[in-house]
Amino acid sequence: MSTPMPTDKKRKRPDDDPDPAPPVRRSTRKSAEQARKERKEKEEQDAEAKRLEFLENLRSEISKRKPDPKGNRGDGNLYVSFVEVGQGDFAVMCTPGGKVILFDGGSLGTDHESIEGNKLPNSDADLIKRMRDVLADTKYLGQKNVIDILILTHPDGDHYNKLREVLGNDYTIDKCYHSDDFSSYTSAKTSEFLRPRIRLTQKVVKNDDPGEVEDGEVTLQGKPVQKKDTKDNITIDRQDDCGGILILDEGTDCQISIIAAGVEHKYMADSSDDANRGSIVTLVQAHGKKLLMMGDATKNTEQFLLNTAKKRITGLDILQMGHHGSVTTSSLQGFVNAVNPVEAIASAPRNIKKHRHPSKEVILRYVEKLKERPDITKHVTYAWPPKGDENVHAYEGTKNVFSTGSRGTITREFKASR
Repeated sequence: MSTPMPTDKKRKRPDDDPDPAPPVRRSTRKSAEQARKERKEKEEQDAEAKRLEFLENLRSEISKRKPDPKGNRGDGNLYVSFVEVGQGDFAVMCTPGGKVILFDGGSLGTDHESIEGNKLPNSDADLIKRMRDVLADTKYLGQKNVIDILILTHPDGDHYNKLREVLGNDYTIDKCYHSDDFSSYTSAKTSEFLRPRIRLTQKVVKNDDPGEVEDGEVTLQGKPVQKKDTKDNITIDRQDDCGGILILDEGTDCQISIIAAGVEHKYMADSSDDANRGSIVTLVQAHGKKLLMMGDATKNTEQFLLNTAKKRITGLDILQMGHHGSVTTSSLQGFVNAVNPVEAIASAPRNIKKHRHPSKEVILRYVEKLKERPDITKHVTYAWPPKGDENVHAYEGTKNVFSTGSRGTITREFKASR
């Protein structure tokens, strides 16, 4: 019997792949990833082009409408109206140079009574009309249809959920500053509605406290805010001389700065949340007077301001109380003592039990601090006592402490010296 001759051929295993796939080349993967990246960039560019086209077409259509008379917008004075919206916030401002600024624009409900007991319409349609009427007043937009600045202090619905109905297709917005991601303003699909109507949106963070916070920042859209360049007159969206973010500059007539936004540090317990604590706080200075807009700022926000901007906020002419005058979350006694305003205003309802704003304790803190003024007649401010007493109290006094739910829409003026 003959022995088989040896062979060099390797015996094939059953599980051997007869035709193995060629290895994927890195260059092929890279090309696919690059193509996907380019497609995504193209889609984003197309979406932005459509947004800008919509904005331009809307502005063009609005411009063809018959304008209202100019009125006194831009007459050198500063005007501000705190609109009666019940449980919510909406303020309209016109600067000496005629720039129109909105602060928030929302409500969770209004009262049947306001203006010291007088009846006010209570339907949502009446609320929207009241908001639109103030915005269209000739002190504010007049013949303008472009809102220069919208400040969304934070993403609680009672601060923005009516903007869709108030603005409609009648107005566009040049710039918007917001404290949280723009997509967070979801109530009533507001961010979806606003995005194509705004030229520029910027998330703002101003929470640097060198003495307390290690990772604080001063940023717009995640980029550090540079100091203003006086040589080339570049001041807007730059740091002012005190470290705030300057968003409007009309020289000595008026300057507006964001002095807090996105505050996260917990200096103390304040029974609130990050959204309220992170509210945008805006300092308005015009004709030697000062106005502080607080949004839903809390005790922690107030402590941040005391640590970083105490000199700037001392001796205010007007303070909009933080968080609708809530005692559990805002109005530290030390803060009240420091700001020592000539006038304190709460954007709050008259008699909504669910929210219990404003607090009687907060109202009395300001009443005790403010001085008597002969030009202030006796008036009523409705405020809530501590829980356990289920009825709102009517406080009668002659101090400059008001709530919009008790007084109705409150309009003030900083006059230019002639």
